Amino acid sequence: MDLRGKRFLVIGGAGLIGSHTVDECIKTEATQIRVYDHFLRGHEENLASALRDPRVEIFPLGSDSLHRDILDAAMKGIDAVFHFAGLWLLHCYDYPRSAFDVNVGGPSTFSKRS
Repeated sequence: MDLRGKRFLVIGGAGLIGSHTVDECIKTEATQIRVYDHFLRGHEENLASALRDPRVEIFPLGSDSLHRDILDAAMKGIDAVFHFAGLWLLHCYDYPRSAFDVNVGGPSTFSKRS
């Protein structure tokens, strides 16, 4: 896939893997890298150097992947989505319905966008 000129949304972009993904997207000729995170496990410090790049922004309106109307707004104009906001394995075991909603239900709507 040619990444030049693309606009990316990184859900969970302030976490360990998400922030490294943002760093890798910066190395491409991407037009925009939008971070969608609630900063409960991820930290803005993980994005400190990335935020110096004018193509990187934190989506200001919200960050919960279950808030589909807000997520829909975050996805406007986006070419590709990286989803790293899944629940941990222990949470999946203890709260299987929530795990399904966050890890599977939310991301499954991405492919339905036009």
